[in-house]
Amino acid sequence: MKLYELDINGDTSEVYFNSIVSIPAHMKVAMKFNEADAPVRFSFNDEKQIITGVMVAVDEPIYRYNPETKEEFNVIFRKATADKLLLNYMKKGYANNLNLEHNEGQVFNSATLIGMYQVDSTIGMSVPKAFEGQNLQDGSIIVSYKIEDAKEWEQAKTRAGFSIEAIFDMVEVTNNKSNMSLMDKLGFGKAPELTAKEAFEAKAEKFAEATLEDGTVIMYDGELAEGTEVFIDVDGVLTAPENKVHALGGEMEGVLIETVDGVITAVTMPEEQAADGKEEEEEEKLSKEEVAEAMSALKADYEEKLAALESKFNAMFVEQKQVIEKLSKSAPAPAKTKFSKPVVKEVKPVNNKMNVLDIVRASANN
Repeated sequence: MKLYELDINGDTSEVYFNSIVSIPAHMKVAMKFNEADAPVRFSFNDEKQIITGVMVAVDEPIYRYNPETKEEFNVIFRKATADKLLLNYMKKGYANNLNLEHNEGQVFNSATLIGMYQVDSTIGMSVPKAFEGQNLQDGSIIVSYKIEDAKEWEQAKTRAGFSIEAIFDMVEVTNNKSNMSLMDKLGFGKAPELTAKEAFEAKAEKFAEATLEDGTVIMYDGELAEGTEVFIDVDGVLTAPENKVHALGGEMEGVLIETVDGVITAVTMPEEQAADGKEEEEEEKLSKEEVAEAMSALKADYEEKLAALESKFNAMFVEQKQVIEKLSKSAPAPAKTKFSKPVVKEVKPVNNKMNVLDIVRASANN
């Protein structure tokens, strides 16, 4: 099996993200710390929410499989590459880049890198006690993140370790001068090479498999049911599929599963889909009948209220007419006034002469 050494140059190749995954490529499990694990220096009761784990394991072959070429191979980090990786990661400001299961849509926005430790026995940077059983070589990198958001912290705790995202230069390692392979020279020999592969396969072989409509193979442990975790193989790393409804193919054609963060939240069988469609059709038909019935009832109610209103107005009209007629009959006849014809008395002139004084006097006597 071929062995490739991974390298970065900072221009065309770099490490740009760290990811919390279910099964890290290097099989080094992350550690999770809370307030109870730390010395009590303050009176805060809030959980520290710090996760610590191996980001890069040096001189450890990592099994890989290319599904396009069907090629199996191993890759390995050297200390020199780890040194450049660490500098590149910090220098370019990627320190807080952390996501879930290599999903660019699930970034831990509250994550802050608060610790980065590189093992180097030559300067006294020995393997921390908590990681002594993980066979870490000089150059291996351990990181700690503070995840402040409660929901993101709960998501982080469900995974096992870190797995970096990067564009690498891959250099095939060959040894033409000796029959001893580089794997043997590194102290792993044939058995560790198989162990690296078997370590990956041991995680995958216990899973049952199903094929999605697009040909993607999903793996799951147990039954294909609500609450079951599912994975897909992304370059040799078991990764949670996209959060959505997936249609299965092959023998399970017609089955729909909905996944959220790698967990099945709903399974719909073909017969259930047909039943749902029939129920929807019946509901739609029933709703039309209900609309017609409602319209009929509304029309009847309108006509009833209109008739009642018309009857009421007719009664009011008759009543008003009767009142007017009654008042007309009981009203008194108009009074008649008798006028007398005015009497004009003749005023006789005195001495055939009339003056104003005589007229006044004549009028007063009359």
